Amino acid sequence: MANLTPPLFLPIHPENQAPMAKYMRDQFHFLGVKAGERRALLHPLRLQSHQLTPQELQAWLAFYYQQPYREYQYVAIDLAQANVRHMTPAHYQWCYRQITVTPWWDSVDAWRKVLATYILTHDCLQ
Repeated sequence: MANLTPPLFLPIHPENQAPMAKYMRDQFHFLGVKAGERRALLHPLRLQSHQLTPQELQAWLAFYYQQPYREYQYVAIDLAQANVRHMTPAHYQWCYRQITVTPWWDSVDAWRKVLATYILTHDCLQ
């Protein structure tokens, strides 16, 4: 899968943008895509992500997390969670650092789940 650029695949729903931003106290920009739709649209890409090399996975996570819209940051977190079994210690460290990039309760809670799953999956508590 070398040199595969991850797609920007989420639609814009203008009617949802302002309410979603307001809910997050205008901390972030939103496309207006609700969680259920985002997860459904992500499903084929999530399946494809299982075939990525560790380097490609890292590139995808970074690509999505640096996007200006919060939904793509959620995509990065969802992809990390879906690939936690294939993650390396370097992935773990990168995910840990993202907690402070755009910190808010939603992303902190989501990254916590990724990190906790990594710790349990990779027997890091021994």
